[in-house]
Amino acid sequence: MQRKLLYREEEGVSPVIATILMVAITVVLAAVLYVMVIGFGTTQQAKPVVLFSGKTKASTGTWTFSPQPDKQESMSSYQVLVRNGTVAAITPALLNTCVASPFCTGSGLTIKVTDDVSAGQLTSADIFTLSGLDDTQVSGTYTVVLVYSGSEVGTIKIP
Repeated sequence: MQRKLLYREEEGVSPVIATILMVAITVVLAAVLYVMVIGFGTTQQAKPVVLFSGKTKASTGTWTFSPQPDKQESMSSYQVLVRNGTVAAITPALLNTCVASPFCTGSGLTIKVTDDVSAGQLTSADIFTLSGLDDTQVSGTYTVVLVYSGSEVGTIKIP
């Protein structure tokens, strides 16, 4: 009876290559762990939520309303736009530019922001005035939108 050899005389990976592979794997694992720890350590700032209240028809073609933000932020952090259906009637503009003349205008509409007490901060004391609406054609299709960091954070339909 002839015996078979179970093991052959073969050499494995050279010690130099094995060491390089172990160091590379350790570096990759350390980098992954570092990214995980850094990622968990940072918190993303929550975007504000802005509700609107006090919608009132001030005069023919003019409506006023007030923002109700959940936290105070600089007006320069917001953009405002007005849509007529899905079409932009007033294109996005920084909210702080709507405080002084010529305010924010487009398609015959004007949106004016009265900054009552907060010196550049959006608060519930501020008043928005949307004018230039044709009362005979307004049927709830105008929407005033506040945008913060590229996301809509508040809307109101007029009337």
